[in-house]
Amino acid sequence: GVLKYLTYKRLNKLEAQLVPGIQTLASGVRAGLNLVQAMGLVAEEGTVPLRQEFRHLLREYEFGISLEDAMDNASDRIGSGDFTLLFAALQTHRERGGNLGETLDRIGESIREIQRLENRVKTLTAQGRATARWLGAMPVVVLLIMYFLVDREGVKALFTEDMGNVILFGIIVLTVLGFLWIRKIVAVDV
Repeated sequence: GVLKYLTYKRLNKLEAQLVPGIQTLASGVRAGLNLVQAMGLVAEEGTVPLRQEFRHLLREYEFGISLEDAMDNASDRIGSGDFTLLFAALQTHRERGGNLGETLDRIGESIREIQRLENRVKTLTAQGRATARWLGAMPVVVLLIMYFLVDREGVKALFTEDMGNVILFGIIVLTVLGFLWIRKIVAVDV
């Protein structure tokens, strides 16, 4: 319910703040900071909730957890594919070396493109999702219209007679199946 919604909103905020956070990391590295110091920049100058996550990651690192394990913990805690990609790329960079600024730029561009595609898919499937919601609400609306405007006794029979119960059960089953079918059609993973 509410907790799931708040978690979803927080994750969306984190993902929206990720590319600017990566740009801050890249700027810090280009200014001569190492990765941990650049993460400190995000932890101090970033926006909430990104700042909180980087503070948590750095706090674990300061308490003796390796940076790789702290990044793994953050990735698991956040539960975002974009953050998993960032931390995996940073770990690979730490193992193999190279230009960290360029690596961060490439990661930022990749994540920006992934987010752009995800937003495009959400836009293109919005009508299907709305149709699924309407399909779920339609039987209730029709029953209310029938009850108040057309045939009150006929609607009462759906709830009081055996055959009415069978018909009502069939309506519910078919509505749920239609709703799930439309959701499956419009569910696209990028």
